[in-house]
Amino acid sequence: MKIGEVAEQTGLSISNIRFYEKKGLIEPKRNEQSKYRDYTEENVKRLKQIILYRKMDMPLEKIACVLDGQNSLEEMVQQQLLELQHKQQEIQGSMDLCRKLVADHAYDGQNIDFYLSYVKEEEKKGHRFAELEELVCDFSEYSEFYKVSGDPLFQLLFHKVRNQKVFLWGWFGLWIAISLFFVIEFGLGDGHMPLLVRALVLGLVLVLLWYDFFWYCKRKRHP
Repeated sequence: MKIGEVAEQTGLSISNIRFYEKKGLIEPKRNEQSKYRDYTEENVKRLKQIILYRKMDMPLEKIACVLDGQNSLEEMVQQQLLELQHKQQEIQGSMDLCRKLVADHAYDGQNIDFYLSYVKEEEKKGHRFAELEELVCDFSEYSEFYKVSGDPLFQLLFHKVRNQKVFLWGWFGLWIAISLFFVIEFGLGDGHMPLLVRALVLGLVLVLLWYDFFWYCKRKRHP
C-alpha cells in the first residue's frame, strides 16, 4: 500500500512515517517497477505499536529494543513506569515551588538565592524537581544512542541498570572525554605533522562536530 493509505490507517502524518523510517523502526520495501515504497500490514502494525508506546512517553531507543525483540515489552513497560513515576515526582516538586512563589507574591526576582536554598533543602528530604538534562537528551538523540543501548552486548553488560538517565549522562560524558583525549593525544603525539597543524586539524573537526550538534538542537526547537 502507499504511504497515504498508511497515514490514513494510523493517523500519522506522512512526515512522521518517514521519520520513523529514517530511524529504522520500519523498513518498507520498494516496488521494483515504480520504485515507490510499498508498505505492508506488518509495517502498519509496527507503526501502531510505535504510537501506543509513544503515548506512554517511551523513548525511541526503548521502542526499537522492543520491536527488534532485544527486550521484552513487559520489561520496557515496567522501566517506563518507574521513569514516569520519577517524572511525576519532579512535576509535583515544580508545582509546589510555583505555589510557594505565588503564595509569597515573589515576582520581583529579588530572592533567587532564598528559593534555590529552599529547593536544596527539599531535595535533601527526598523531594524531586525538574532536572537540567535537556542537552544530554538532545545529544542522545543526535548521536543515535538507541543503536548502542540496543546492542545485545550492551544489554548483557548493563541489564541490571534500570535508570535510563545513568546511560544518557555516561554517553554524553564519554563523548566529551573522547574529544579531550584526542586533543591531548593529537597535540602532544610523536607524529611527523607539525604540532600546530595537528592541533588546527583536530580542533576544526571537533568544532564542526559540536557545531552540527548545536544546530541540530536549534532545528529541533525551531523547525
